[in-house]
Formats: sequence, structure tokens, C-alpha cells
Amino acid sequence: MLKQTLPYMPLIDEEKKKKLSSFCGSVNRRMKDFKDVDKEEISEFLINFITGLSKDDINPSIYKELVNYVKSNFGEINITYYQDYIKEIKVGSISMGGVFRDNYDNLTISDRTLEGKTCYGHIPTVIKPLELNFVYDDKKIISNTRTVTNGSDCNNIHIGDYYFNREMIQKGVEGAFLVRFTVPYVNQLQADITSYDSLGNVIKKDICVNYLSTVDDKKFYAEKQILNGLERIDNLRTYKEGESGLRR
Repeated sequence: MLKQTLPYMPLIDEEKKKKLSSFCGSVNRRMKDFKDVDKEEISEFLINFITGLSKDDINPSIYKELVNYVKSNFGEINITYYQDYIKEIKVGSISMGGVFRDNYDNLTISDRTLEGKTCYGHIPTVIKPLELNFVYDDKKIISNTRTVTNGSDCNNIHIGDYYFNREMIQKGVEGAFLVRFTVPYVNQLQADITSYDSLGNVIKKDICVNYLSTVDDKKFYAEKQILNGLERIDNLRTYKEGESGLRR
């Protein structure tokens, strides 16, 4: 097993790797022939695979949200491996996999594991919505609020813009939650945090807007954070050609 310095990544042996490669090749060749029901089934398979959970294990509302999201972004499937683990699955325009706290290539991951340093990222939660220390869209995001990484963070996973903890999306968990990130304006990162009861009913929704300052092209610092508040529209600005910063 991987040390807990790394985020959750599905273990796969050579035989399964060959079958998965064959499956992806078949899907990519037949892409134009798929109907919605086919895309939905493949989306479910990928979600189950990357989380290590079945449909029956996951909060029904969260599962439906994730399946619809993957299906709406459906496209060619490509897989990146780290040793005998799946580091990332790319589907169309989105990717899915463990949440890292920095941009690690496979060699760096190996070195960090040997050094015993923490590689998994820390994402917002219902209890601590302002804490950020993770990679989003290939950029490292650090919050103004001090973050304390804990052992459960190794179960943080992302599917495109959706981030979650695989333990906290399971059926029967009261307060299961899902975080969706968007970039409404340049140098802003908005986190929509939705929590659910054990049956899948929405308990509450929080919105946190992070105003980011650029440290470099790959590192951003949330210098101001507004939780469930409003900002005057004339203080917001849209992206201009040539302007640096976080953008989608």
C-alpha cells in the first residue's frame, strides 16, 4: 500500500491495466456512436473506479451530480499511471484523481514519499470552508486562513471542478458534502459547498469567494476571502487579453 503521504489512487495490476487500456481504446474508437445511456454507464464506471466506491456506497444526490457532470463533459479517455496506481484519468475536457498539494511529477512523488513529506492537498469543508492548500487547474492555491492537514485529507479526490473526500460522500453519512470550484472573474476562485443529509436532501449551501494574488504562474495566495457575502459589482473585473492570473 502507498504511504499516507500520497492521496488515494486506485491500485491496478498488470492484467487489469491491460483490460482498462483495451476498454479505453474501444471507447475512444466508438465515441461518435454513443448514446446518452452509453455515456452515463461509462461515466458511472469511471466514477466508481476513481473513488473505489460503488453507486450503492455514495450519497444518491452527490452521485447523480457527478454522473451528470462527467456525462456532460464526455470525451476521449486517457490515463496517467504512477507505478501500479492510477494517478489521473482524463475524460474529454476534465480530469479526475487524487488531490495533491503541489504539482508533482512521478519522479517527485517518489522522492517525496521516501522523505515522508505530505503530498495530499487540503480542501474546504463544511466546518472549515476557508481553508485551502491544494492544486486546482494545475495551480497551487493557498488560503489566508491557516490550514492544518490531517490524515483524512489523503482521501480527497477531484472530478473536474468537483472536489470531495471519499469518506464524506458515502451513503448514510450525515453532512456529506461536495465542493465545486468556479472562476467567476480573473484572480478569483469561488467554492460552492453543498452539504446533504444521509438521504441525499440538501442541508445547506455555502459560497466562499477567494480573491487571489499571484505569487508566480503556478502559485496563488487567497489574500481576501468572503463567505456567504456580497461584493459590489463595480469592484469585480473581467479578464482582459494579456492579463496574468487564474482564469478558465
